[in-house]
Amino acid sequence: MIKCPLCDHKEQELTSLSYHYRFGHYKSSEELYISVICNGNAPSCKCGCGGKVKFLDISKGFSNFIRGHSSRVKNNFQSDKAKQNSLQTRRKMLETGEWKPFSNKETGEHWSKGLTKETDERIAKMADSIKNNQEEITKRSARMKENRLNGRVPTLRGKGHPQWKGGISSLLSTCHANRKLYAEWKYPKLRNSNFSCQECKREKDKVSSLALEVHHDKVKMSTIVKLIAEEKGWNDYHALCPDTDEKTQALKTEIADAVADFHIKNNVSGIVLCETCHEKEHEKYNL
Repeated sequence: MIKCPLCDHKEQELTSLSYHYRFGHYKSSEELYISVICNGNAPSCKCGCGGKVKFLDISKGFSNFIRGHSSRVKNNFQSDKAKQNSLQTRRKMLETGEWKPFSNKETGEHWSKGLTKETDERIAKMADSIKNNQEEITKRSARMKENRLNGRVPTLRGKGHPQWKGGISSLLSTCHANRKLYAEWKYPKLRNSNFSCQECKREKDKVSSLALEVHHDKVKMSTIVKLIAEEKGWNDYHALCPDTDEKTQALKTEIADAVADFHIKNNVSGIVLCETCHEKEHEKYNL
C-alpha cells in the first residue's frame, strides 16, 4: 500500500494514488512522484550539469538526461573508424553551410563576430584566461601549427588574410619577407652564427632573436632587387614603391621569388647583426 503524503488515504498502485492526489488535493503527479519516490528531492541530469530533467509521467518518472546531454557520458563514437566518419561528415556539412557551429539562429553569423574584449565581457574573460596561462598558450600554438601543416586549417595569404590591406608593402619589403629567402639564405646564417651578433658578440640569451638581422655586407639588397626588378619589366625608377594593382602584385611576388633564388644560387654574402649594430652600417636604416 502507498500512503498519500498529505492525508491518510492509501492505494495499491501509484497511478491510482496519483488520481487521488491530483483531484483530491489539486497537486501535480510530478509533485507526488518527488515526494513518494524521490524522498522530496527532484532529480537532476545524470551528466552532472545539475540541470532539471523532464518529468515523463507517474509511471515512468523523470528522464535521466536533459536532451542531448547523454552523449557526455555515453559516447557513441568509440572506434577510430566511427570518429573519422563523424569528422568527415561534419567537414562536409561545414563546407556546404549545412552546419554552422557557434552561429546565431537570427543572423546565421558566428556569435562573436564584431565583438572585442573591450566591448564584450565574455571575450575579455576568455582573453585573460589564455594570456595568463603559458601552458594553454603553448598547447594552442602547437595545435594550430599541426592543423596548418596537415591542411585542416588553411594558410591564408594575400586577399584571403584578415590583415590584408591591398598589397601596400613595398617591393623591397616583399622581397625581405619572402619565405624561401628566410628558410634557405637567412636562417642558415643565423644558425651558423649560433644566433649571436657577429659584431658585438652578444649571444642569443642576451639579445632577442627577433632583433637579429642578416646584413648584406658586400652587395646591397636594394641593388639586387632593382637589378632583378628591371629584368622582370618593373621599369619605374622608384622601383621600391608600393602599388595595389593586381598585376603589379603578381609581379612583385615573381620578383621576390627571383631575388630569393639569386641569393641562394650565388651564395650572397651576409653577416648576422643585432638591430643596434645593423643601424650603424646604414646612413638610413632602410636595409
